[in-house]
Amino acid sequence: MNVEEILAKLVSFPVLGGQNNLSILNWIKDYIASYGIETYLVPNEDGTKASLHCRIGPAVEGGVILSGHMDVVPVEGQEWTTDPFILTDKGDGKLYGRGSCDMKGFLACCLATLPKMVQADLKKPIYFAFSYDEEIGCLAAPELARAIKNQYTETPKYAIIGEPSMMEPIIGQKAIYIMETYVKGSAGHSSRIKQEVSAIHEAMRLILWLEKKMDALIEEGRLDERFHPPHSTIHIGLVSGGIAPNVIADKAHFFWDLRTIPKDRVDSIISEFEAYCREREAILRKIYPDFNIENI
Repeated sequence: MNVEEILAKLVSFPVLGGQNNLSILNWIKDYIASYGIETYLVPNEDGTKASLHCRIGPAVEGGVILSGHMDVVPVEGQEWTTDPFILTDKGDGKLYGRGSCDMKGFLACCLATLPKMVQADLKKPIYFAFSYDEEIGCLAAPELARAIKNQYTETPKYAIIGEPSMMEPIIGQKAIYIMETYVKGSAGHSSRIKQEVSAIHEAMRLILWLEKKMDALIEEGRLDERFHPPHSTIHIGLVSGGIAPNVIADKAHFFWDLRTIPKDRVDSIISEFEAYCREREAILRKIYPDFNIENI
């Protein structure tokens, strides 16, 4: 099969993120096996989905991982003029189909090149690592990475993730950490704000600390011009709490994300924030012993 034929087959599997992916998985597994390559599956708990990995070439240190995902995004509400799950050549130099670019096109290139990989006298190994549920949060990627680490004694040196990038190499991205912070205070009439502990007020203090932390990182000159913006960011995207304007809120929580450049460590920033949370707990528990801040 040539690359276009393989892509047509892959596009024909309407496997969306979150759905059972055994149809496309088994086809890929059988295709790879037909060239004498052993594949390893990394299933989810109920066995309805699985990632796949394999190695072509010698069992030596180094080599490269070719990484991609098998799921695609939905097609509902989009103005398709052809069946999105039938690969279509309109004669304009492009192939149309859901996932033809993101990222079954890359999978097809990997699989179409497999016969040459098998025949070549490879000095370093080539690995395939194909995951599921990437489109809903890269849910399978961590377990797939652990499985590869545990399966092979040798460690690959490089990885190419075949996401569409207009043929511009992207060598990295910011780390991302998403957190929920819950604050438990004490309820009461708003006139008793100095006798109770407002969860909203304390959540505001924590949010302000996070904003000041981001500003401090920028002011310290912790920049990396390879990224845009060239500094780490902290963003609060959702805040909730309270039941009425005249009632002190006993509960509040907010969602925030931390995106760091390589020179800033996520664990270090999180540790500083946790330390500040413990400081606030020690102060506020003198007023309300059950005051609590929890980060998830």
